[in-house]
Amino acid sequence: LRRNLFSNASELIRLKRKGRRILITSEATHSMELRGVHDVVNLGVLFGLREADAIAALTIVPKRVISMGKERLHAKAKNVSCIVTTIVNDEAAERKN
Repeated sequence: LRRNLFSNASELIRLKRKGRRILITSEATHSMELRGVHDVVNLGVLFGLREADAIAALTIVPKRVISMGKERLHAKAKNVSCIVTTIVNDEAAERKN
């Protein structure tokens, strides 16, 4: 598994056009399992990312993912509330008739 790690990661970065919108995460379940920011940036550089892209993969990209998820949830909630309002208004109109 480890011997293919660098070649697979490098190929993935190459396919993603030099690391655009790459998000670096870990499987850490405890804070003691986390690596330092500089360690992860250096690992990204070893995989073929530019240093600026490796930093963005730890800072900018995760923020965008979270904000897009919030927007998506807000849009779904807004659509659901519109549907519920429409159904309630339709039922009230039927009762009047």
